[in-house]
Amino acid sequence: MRIHWTAGLPVALLILLGLLSVSTGQSALLSAALFACAAVAMFALLAWSYWQKRTIRPTEPMPEPVVED
Repeated sequence: MRIHWTAGLPVALLILLGLLSVSTGQSALLSAALFACAAVAMFALLAWSYWQKRTIRPTEPMPEPVVED
């Protein structure tokens, strides 16, 4: 299962906010916190994607057994 592109939007937003806070001269702690949140979110997306691939989900219902009289 592929990750939909909208799932990456929060990660991209956190990275952009981190870059913006660096360029505007905000505290290094704020920038580090934003990048850390982005890293955790990215790891969570990758873990979720891996879990989705490993989970066995039937695509069709099992056929009913044929009982002969």
